[in-house]
Amino acid sequence: MFLDLELVLPGGVRVINIEPRQANGQAATVKLTVGALSEAAKQGFLEALERSDAFSHVELTNVRVGNAGPGGDQIVLELTVIYSRA
Repeated sequence: MFLDLELVLPGGVRVINIEPRQANGQAATVKLTVGALSEAAKQGFLEALERSDAFSHVELTNVRVGNAGPGGDQIVLELTVIYSRA
């Protein structure tokens, strides 16, 4: 999963937290918290996830904007995805 996530992670976006939950033998539900330096970086990440063969059912659950955190993140996203390795 980490290699597949690295492939969709553009510059300016970092993973803050990953919470995988095994759904069945083929797939896992994953809660992600990611930080983005800009709106463009955030959008690039979401588009890459949606194009990915490994990640599906992308659901954005929370977005916090402003007040840069310790990593300089201007935007913090919380989302869930289904991860399945074909």
